[in-house]
Amino acid sequence: FSRIPGDREAALDNYPQEDKTILPILIQLIRDDDSIDVLYKAATRFNALTKQTFDFWKAGDMLDRWEKNKNSFQ
Repeated sequence: FSRIPGDREAALDNYPQEDKTILPILIQLIRDDDSIDVLYKAATRFNALTKQTFDFWKAGDMLDRWEKNKNSFQ
């Protein structure tokens, strides 16, 4: 990943919108990224792909849901 948050945001914007193979990357960003903007974009994409409605600041809830259900998306 680029060290520049804007680059990470652009990468999320340019990834095909319906491609679920990005889910593990989104989880990594949700768990580890230090940019609130990147977290927001990753959480928004996670919600869209998983048909969820988590608030982006509740990363722990998203991570828990992923751990329980990730096999159904792979």
